[in-house]
Amino acid sequence: MVDWLGSQHWEVYQEVKIKSSIADIVGIQNNLVWIIECKTSLSLSLICQAIEWKRYSHFVSVAAPVNKNRFSKSRYGAEKILKQYGIGLIDVRMDREEINIPQTKPALNRKAMSDIVKKSLNENQKTAAPAGSQGGYWTPFQETSRATTRLVNKYPGISLKDLIEKLSHHYASDKTAKACIRLWIEKKIIKEIVIKKEGKVLNLYLEGK
Repeated sequence: MVDWLGSQHWEVYQEVKIKSSIADIVGIQNNLVWIIECKTSLSLSLICQAIEWKRYSHFVSVAAPVNKNRFSKSRYGAEKILKQYGIGLIDVRMDREEINIPQTKPALNRKAMSDIVKKSLNENQKTAAPAGSQGGYWTPFQETSRATTRLVNKYPGISLKDLIEKLSHHYASDKTAKACIRLWIEKKIIKEIVIKKEGKVLNLYLEGK
């Protein structure tokens, strides 16, 4: 799905947290926003989720695999509801690993509150987690964790104190950041880093180095 959207010249973000919900895919093209929900079946909950995104996005679609029930009454009913709300439907052929031409094209919502979506976007969402991940969306904590790992890789043996001074983090204060990052490393929430007490100083290294 991501590759297909890219081939259509959409800039793709995955697992985007918008307010209290998470959009599987957000596409941006020429200031337009397209939200796509990807699920394993064309269910009522999926349709309701898509309807909720209508207020925030210029286009909304759902993507679901085509199966033997492609022409069932329930499928036909779902397609009617989607068309009524102006929500697009994208058929995915899992056996051929291909995306079909959208069965139903999404209607344009010119009054979409798209700025709310755009403010929720971050470059990390392009690669942080594949669409459909459970709890895999980008967060400020993820960015702090990655920045910590990058600094330890650049400065092996850096003290925890010096790390905090160099680190751009999301915590309210350096004191809080120091306590939390130490805890997350010790609990292996921030992986690949180990703390070694050398004299009276806590120094950080990449695991195995």
